[in-house]
Amino acid sequence: MNKWEKKLELFLKGLEIRNIDKLMKESSNNLNIVGTLISERIKENNKKIKWKDVNVELPEETGRYWCVVKEINSLGVSKFQWNVAYNVDTKVWSDNNKTLCVTHWNQLMEYPSEK
Repeated sequence: MNKWEKKLELFLKGLEIRNIDKLMKESSNNLNIVGTLISERIKENNKKIKWKDVNVELPEETGRYWCVVKEINSLGVSKFQWNVAYNVDTKVWSDNNKTLCVTHWNQLMEYPSEK
C-alpha cells in the first residue's frame, strides 16, 4: 500500500465512524480532501509516465494508446487524457469516428493480474 492509498484508507475509515449530520456539514471539506488526495495520486503517476511527443515519435503499430488530447471549443482550449485509437496507415488519432488532436502519447498500462 503506497502513501496515497494509506491516506485514502484513513480518510474513508474516518467517514465510517462519523454520524451523518456531522458528515453532511463537513461534506465540502471532505470533497476538498478527496480532491487533494486524487491530485497527489495524479502527480505521483505523472512522474512515472514518460510521455512521447507526437512531433518527435509516433507509434509503430495501429492500436489504442493513452494520450494527451488538446481540444478547442467555445469555452477555450483544454487538455485531457484519453484512451485513443491510432491508425499507422493514415497517421490519424481518433475516438468514436472523431479525429482528435493528440499532443503526447504512451502505451496503455497492462491489466492487473487476478489472484
